[in-house]
This record gives sequence, C-alpha cells and structure tokens, in this order.
Amino acid sequence: MASIGSERASPDPGSRASLFGLAGCAALLAVLVYVNSLHNPFVLDDEYLIVENPSILSLRDVRALFLRDVSRPLVNISYAIDTAIWGRVPFGYHVANVLLHAVNVVLAFWVAALSAGDRRRRAPDSAWNPSPAAVG
Repeated sequence: MASIGSERASPDPGSRASLFGLAGCAALLAVLVYVNSLHNPFVLDDEYLIVENPSILSLRDVRALFLRDVSRPLVNISYAIDTAIWGRVPFGYHVANVLLHAVNVVLAFWVAALSAGDRRRRAPDSAWNPSPAAVG
C-alpha cells in the first residue's frame, strides 16, 4: 500500500494550476470570514494568555517561554513573536491569527488533494474507484 504522495503522478499543468487556484480561494475565504475580528480588543482568556503574561515580553528568556504553559509552548512562543513585532496591540495578534488560519486552510487543502490523488491511483477493484463491471 502506497503512502500519501509516495507515487509521482504526472498531472497536467492545468490541473495543478486549478489546485493552486482552489487552495488560494479557500485561503481567501478563510481570511474573509475572520477579517471582521481584526479590530476587536482582547477578550476572555486573552487577559491571562497575553496581557498578564510576563514570559512573552522577551524572546531571550526561552526557559520562561517553555515553562509558562508547558502543554502549549508553541502558542506562547507565537505570542512572544507577536509581542516583539506588534507590542501589546490586539490588531497584530488578530492579523497573525488570521494569516496562520489561512496557511492552515491551504495545508489542509493540500493534504486532502494528496489523499484524493492517492485514492485515485489505487487498483481498479478498489471501493473508491470501482470498475464499470462492478458498478453495472
């Protein structure tokens, strides 16, 4: 059984371009859905995670970044990077979140496209690609 993306398919350039276009449209839709949140203030757990979090004030204190919330160190590092770029302005955090969401939409689209392509390459007797004799 082949793993996802293990076999090289030879898609025509038009299908590859359409996949990039669809992924771009999905990312744009993700941005459009969340763009209204950009000018909102910090809310709910943002007070604890950002406003009252001294560990995100400096990227130099790596130990504090990892130990503030040991179950989510990458989130804390992301907040520290946002703080270094934007200060404590909510707009910057919201922009970063919307962009990360759009990137994740593209990555999910890419994984789905690879999975669909892998299923299409399976044997004709597969349940996902039934032969005409099996259908008829």
